[in-house]
Parts: sequence; structure tokens; C-alpha cells
Amino acid sequence: MNINTFYYTLSTIPQIVAAISAILAVFLFRRLETLKNILIGYGQSVYDRSKDKEYDFMFQNNNHQKITQDLRLRDAVHRKNIREVKLVIKFYKNQENKSEEKGITINKETGLRHVYDEFCRTEQLYIKIKHFAKVTFIISTTSLLLSVFSLSFADYLFTNYGSKILNINLILFFLAIILSAIVVFIGLKEEGYN
Repeated sequence: MNINTFYYTLSTIPQIVAAISAILAVFLFRRLETLKNILIGYGQSVYDRSKDKEYDFMFQNNNHQKITQDLRLRDAVHRKNIREVKLVIKFYKNQENKSEEKGITINKETGLRHVYDEFCRTEQLYIKIKHFAKVTFIISTTSLLLSVFSLSFADYLFTNYGSKILNINLILFFLAIILSAIVVFIGLKEEGYN
């Protein structure tokens, strides 16, 4: 390996990493927004069904509690607060379980347990993508900064460390590429649960 190859490799790495990171950022923004809308949509659906009095049977003795939860859910949907939507859906699911224990028949396909389970699966996908994205951007940023730093001191590093510095840069570069591919794969693998 000569100094020109060293320079060329170190100058190519940040360009590729920056391009992939930009494409990944656009993909993630769209995917996470879609999943967030699905999660908020679950809350809207439960709120609409509650307003249509589908859940009145669960609150025969305490209509005030139902009104409070409806308002809480409505506010959570308007604020797009995933955590709050989940808490209210879980509350409704627990009320449904209590009603079933009292002998009321619940349709398992459309019941709140089903809605809550689907919500949780979609939320897990949302969290998994966010987690992998954070790790990927940390590795990508490290790769980019290290290669730019190495390029700034290329003559010195080439003379004293040779291929060691280049190997470290390449390992981080390939790790960033692999993690980006994993994030895209996870994001495309499942469409989210509607």
C-alpha cells in the first residue's frame, strides 16, 4: 500500500458514510412516523368505539371513570403521546377482563386484549428500530470523524502506523454499513400491525 491509496481510502470513507447516513435518516424518519401514526391510530380507534358506547357495558357502575378515561385518551391522541395512549388502552383491556370474569362474552378477535397486543407488538418494532438507529448513527459518526481526523494527519499516520490506522477506519466503516443494512431490514421486515 502506498500513500495515495491511503489518502484515497481515507477520503472515500466519510463520503460514503455521510451519503448512507443521509439516506438512512430519510428512511427512518418516514418509517418511524408511519409506526407512530399506527400507534396513535389504535388510540383513536379505541376512543371512537368508546364514544359510540361500545364499552359502556364495562362501566355500568362507574360512568365517571369512563368519561375520565375517554378524555385522557382523547388528549393523548391529540398530543400524539404513545405512552399515554398505551396506558389508557391497557386500562380498557383490564376493564374488559373484569367484565369477562363477570360472565360477559367478549369477542377475542376484536376485543381490547387483541388491540392491546397489536399495539404492544407495533410499539416493540418502533422501539427496536429507534434503538438500532441510535447505535448505527453513533458508529457512523465515529467512523466519519475518525477518517477525517486520520486524513488530517495522513502523512504522519501512514509513516508511523501504516495499515493499522487504515484497518481501524475500515472496520468502523464496514460496521456502519452493516448496521445501516440491519436497520433497513428491520424497518422493512414488518409493516407494523394495523
